Amino acid sequence: MTPDSPSRGGAPKKDSIFASILPAPAPAPAPAPVPVPEITALKQKIDALEGNILAQLEKKLGAQLKPAAAQPAPLAAHSLPSATQSLPAAAPGPANSDALCRKIEDLERRLADFGLAASLSASQLKNIEESKISARREIEDLLKAVREQQKYSEMDRQMHDQLEKSWARAAELEKKLMEFYSSVLAMEAKRRDESSARSEKSAAAIEDLAERLGGLEDKLSALAARQPDAGDVKRAREEFLARAAADGRAAAAAQEAAASGFLASLKQNEQAFKEVFGDCVREQMELLHGRVAAESEAVRREMTAALEETSRLMSGQAALAAQKAEEFEKLAQAGLLRAQAAGAALEADARLRAQELETAARLRERELEASARALEAGLKDKSAGDAAAAQEISSREFLAAMREQAESFKEFFGGCVRGELELLRGKVSAETEALRREAAAAAEETRKAMLAQAELAAQKAEEFEKLAQAGLLKAQAAGAALEADARRRAQELEQTALALENGLKAGSGELFAAAKKDSEERFDRFGAKYADALLSAGVMDGFRSDLDSVLERLAFTEAQMSGLLKDVQPEKLDRLIGVSGMLVRKKFEALAAALETLKAESKRLGELKRGVEERFKDIFGNRV
Repeated sequence: MTPDSPSRGGAPKKDSIFASILPAPAPAPAPAPVPVPEITALKQKIDALEGNILAQLEKKLGAQLKPAAAQPAPLAAHSLPSATQSLPAAAPGPANSDALCRKIEDLERRLADFGLAASLSASQLKNIEESKISARREIEDLLKAVREQQKYSEMDRQMHDQLEKSWARAAELEKKLMEFYSSVLAMEAKRRDESSARSEKSAAAIEDLAERLGGLEDKLSALAARQPDAGDVKRAREEFLARAAADGRAAAAAQEAAASGFLASLKQNEQAFKEVFGDCVREQMELLHGRVAAESEAVRREMTAALEETSRLMSGQAALAAQKAEEFEKLAQAGLLRAQAAGAALEADARLRAQELETAARLRERELEASARALEAGLKDKSAGDAAAAQEISSREFLAAMREQAESFKEFFGGCVRGELELLRGKVSAETEALRREAAAAAEETRKAMLAQAELAAQKAEEFEKLAQAGLLKAQAAGAALEADARRRAQELEQTALALENGLKAGSGELFAAAKKDSEERFDRFGAKYADALLSAGVMDGFRSDLDSVLERLAFTEAQMSGLLKDVQPEKLDRLIGVSGMLVRKKFEALAAALETLKAESKRLGELKRGVEERFKDIFGNRV
């Protein structure tokens, strides 16, 4: 607002036209102006409105005070502004005062509303600017995150490819394990077929024995039909009872030996199965550990090679920058030397030309002096009277003019030479200074480029180190996952093997119990029906031959197991570590214990055979 406009509190200024209408209240503190273009425009409008109001009031007052010009009434307390000092003051009517007050209040209210709207607009603009700044920051953060994501996407893709390859290897390993399961099941089916074949052979042998006993019964019936004497019958009966008892004991021993052999074969098959299964699991675990170690070592070698390549590139860049700086420094020094040499050559040439010009000037001066002296001598010889004096005067004036021309020529030539020398010195110094500035600028640019390359190389090395650490962590996680998967599959294999072993034991136990029960029943039936046939020497010979074959088989099995344990040294077993090594050691310990049991059984059967031979030696003589 201008000084002539009313304030926001409604009080007119001291020099305003409103001072003549309203009393001046206590001045209120003026609010701080708001530097807004709209407020400035509003102030201008209010000033224009105030000027119009003042002009209208002056016109009305002038029209009202024209009739009363003869009777002026002095004002005691108020005065008009300087623009209306010549007019007498008169109080306006109450209607005009009220209208003017209302207009002033309306203007003040509008001004207050406009100031409030301006402050609100300013706060809204400030909020909008802050929102723009925050949005710009968020966009910058988002762009930075996108750049980092693009930067690490390539490494993530490579690690994803490696993980897919690892899963493919794991699938191949699972396929191989399933093939191993199939081979184990095939071996078990083959073993069951062989067991059933042996059972069928045993049943066929028992039937053959029954047929032989039937033939023996026929022979005994024919012998009984001959009616031997009572002594022979009694003696034969006693022999029959004794031989029947011995044959029963021998049959029981044979059944026990057969059962022991069957159990030994089952144990042998079980040990073979465990050994094969343990070897396969150990080989698979060793293969898996080897692959994981090889992959980790390959990743470590690649990262080491990349770091070495980065350091080598950094060293090469630093060496190249140093070499370029040295070459540029040499070129700058050579340029300075060339500039100095050119300046020296130009200065020498200028001096030489100056000397030549000075020599020529001296020669010209000497020639002029010689000609002047010759002319003076000729004039002295020829002159006479006034003519001689006039000629002498003219010759002297000519000599003086010649001397002045020579002096002016010397001064002019010296100035030209000095100007040329100064110009050459300025050019040489300017070229030298330009070369020096170019060399300094190039050196500064080279230094900045080297610093930028060093910072970029350090940043790349740091990023590559982070990527390498992330790759190592991912490789370790993948190796741990593969190892855990392998352990889980090994546990599943072990559980499957235990289930198969338990099934084999249960099936073999049931089969052995059924075979033993069947053999006992058949032996009881045969003993009840063909008691006399059991006393025959043929049966004893067959039993002895069966016992010999059993002993031979036990000896062969014992030799094979001893050779196997001899080939596997304890030092080699101690090198095996982990769960698989402990299982292998336990298996070989169980194999050694089974060998000791087999030796004890072989010894017991040998003692049984010797006891049978000693017992029946007196009855059968040399046949036993």
